[in-house]
Amino acid sequence: MIVQKESKGALINAKTKLTDFEFDMPLKYHSYFSEGLMAVRKNEKWGFMNEEGKTKIPFEYDSRFLPFHFTNGLLYVMKDKKMGVINTKGEVVIPFEYSSIYDAIFEYE
Repeated sequence: MIVQKESKGALINAKTKLTDFEFDMPLKYHSYFSEGLMAVRKNEKWGFMNEEGKTKIPFEYDSRFLPFHFTNGLLYVMKDKKMGVINTKGEVVIPFEYSSIYDAIFEYE
């Protein structure tokens, strides 16, 4: 869960507070856990934390886009006004050199 105190949020579970109140609020700036990670915003940069409250992907991304969660281990994000794709380890899978990236949807008959 994310709890808010004034303009900052913290990650907690039923037993303890997992992080300090350091994340940008309101809640709309955060996502839900996907493949063990949750996108959170800190100092206007995005990063990803695990369910224990540990930062797993550094807070260095300008934005994250729908669907807000990893799909098959991948997520497209923006850094320095360019789009790229990272995996759940934070490794760059597609370099940050594109103005847009879209999911391809195929229909078969």
